[in-house]
Amino acid sequence: MLKAGILVLSELLCAVVTADFSKGVTINLVEIKSDPEGSAKMGISINLTCSANIVAPRALAHQISYSFYKGSAKMFLLENVVSTQLHSTFTIKSARASHTGFYACTVEVGGEMMTSDPLHVEVKGHLQKPQLAVHPTKLIVGSQIGLLCQADEEIPPLIFVFQKYKNGQFIKVYEIKKNSQNYTNLKIKIKDATDQAYRCSIQGEDLQNISDFSEVVNVTVQDPFSSHQFTIEPQSGFFVGDELTIKCTVQMSHLNSSDTKLELTIVKDTIPLMTNVNGSLEAKISKTANTNDSGEYLCNAKWQSSFKTVKQQVDVTVPVSTPILSSTSIHRFVVQGDGYNLTCSVSGGSWPITYTFYKEATGRPLHQMNLSGFEAVYSIPSAQTSQSGKYFCKATNSAGKSTRTKRSLDINITVKVPVSTPQLSALLNTTIVNFGDNVTLQCITSHSYQHWLVYSPILLGIMLILCCIVKHQKSKRLKAQNQHIQDSYRENDYVIDLELDKTGSASGSSCEAQYINVKRQMKEPKMENSGSNENNVKYTEINFACRKVQQQNPTIYARIDMTKL
Repeated sequence: MLKAGILVLSELLCAVVTADFSKGVTINLVEIKSDPEGSAKMGISINLTCSANIVAPRALAHQISYSFYKGSAKMFLLENVVSTQLHSTFTIKSARASHTGFYACTVEVGGEMMTSDPLHVEVKGHLQKPQLAVHPTKLIVGSQIGLLCQADEEIPPLIFVFQKYKNGQFIKVYEIKKNSQNYTNLKIKIKDATDQAYRCSIQGEDLQNISDFSEVVNVTVQDPFSSHQFTIEPQSGFFVGDELTIKCTVQMSHLNSSDTKLELTIVKDTIPLMTNVNGSLEAKISKTANTNDSGEYLCNAKWQSSFKTVKQQVDVTVPVSTPILSSTSIHRFVVQGDGYNLTCSVSGGSWPITYTFYKEATGRPLHQMNLSGFEAVYSIPSAQTSQSGKYFCKATNSAGKSTRTKRSLDINITVKVPVSTPQLSALLNTTIVNFGDNVTLQCITSHSYQHWLVYSPILLGIMLILCCIVKHQKSKRLKAQNQHIQDSYRENDYVIDLELDKTGSASGSSCEAQYINVKRQMKEPKMENSGSNENNVKYTEINFACRKVQQQNPTIYARIDMTKL
């Protein structure tokens, strides 16, 4: 009972003493000093002394707390001690360059606290070369790498600078300030397969003292997509109607251990056509090609933050239609020496189109042209008989390495030789004939058939026979348009046309009909002599003519000038 009372009395007495001591304590000044002052060499000891000016009602008994800090803002606590003395000392046994910086101390007593002004201490020398450790050393793009930079012999606060090798030089990727540690960890994401070399350095608080860089640490970085392929078939080119197959495939790196699933997407221009998010390594589209399928296609592969794309251009070509070969010649007949054109035309097909003209007999191309148009013209300026024959053309267009060719039907071109100037001669053994004898006249051309006529020297009788024939052959009598006055007589030209039967035409003739044309001249008598006189009629010319199709003027094969017989 007595012991319990004494214990309670002691606690009450202690509380009273403490309460009395806490009243009236004043801290007037706290300051910190270094020995040596200013700057110091590396390796020596530096003493930091913190002193305080304190006013208290009674003697102090182990009640003053001293705290030493490095850094202008009390960043790193060096030591904390409790003393009854009005000063305390902290010793840096072997000074290093990282000890350069600002120092301060804090005094706390009787519920009162005061901090000294900062003191700068400089230690001449170099910071320790830090060490860099990397984990893992084999990884893929998109994964994280851990970097540990440490300087065991230096004291904080320290600034850690990390660099990586990029495009032929080291560049800063991160900077970390540590107030209470001489090491730091950094985790960064691998963004590219070239992120394979790293190093670090440290800086002191004053930023003027910078260490050498650590040894470079190399790592192995692989693309998460070890193979990324985009195939569009057929690879030779695309025509409308072809089977179009678009396939996007990837192979993942063996270093990939993540559960994140791969995403594959096939895109046309900006529109996604197919997305595969179930982790499959292939996306595929098959369809029949049409012109709307032309455009830019993309194969997008995405895994975590890694993304790759492959592009391909698709141009769907419209195959050329069957060409039609035509000629400017009428009924495909051409007179020798005349010019004519052959036109090869198509109704459709993607440009450019190659047009080739052929003569069937030779099989060799006559002419070829590549045009952005639906027809091509081959001109023959002067036709020759050797150019008669069958002609055809081909039209070709291409899609990549693939081509499509169509052939026209044949057309036949015939080159006709025009008749030459006829020569008229009498087939006589003698130059003298008797009245009433028959005379055979021969009309010859170098490029046509021969005309044979038998005349009696009595020309009037010949004309009457012809006129008689004309009457039975649906002849027509035409009055010439030209009139003139000669010796008080009016002359009129009359023409009698006799149309012959087509069966009487020459073999191989292109005539629509053949004609015998008889031309005569009639002199009208004077007014006082109104009687007709047969002697006023004079037969002047006999023509053998051919009227061709769509030809206004007939072609004269032979002409007999009666005035020169």
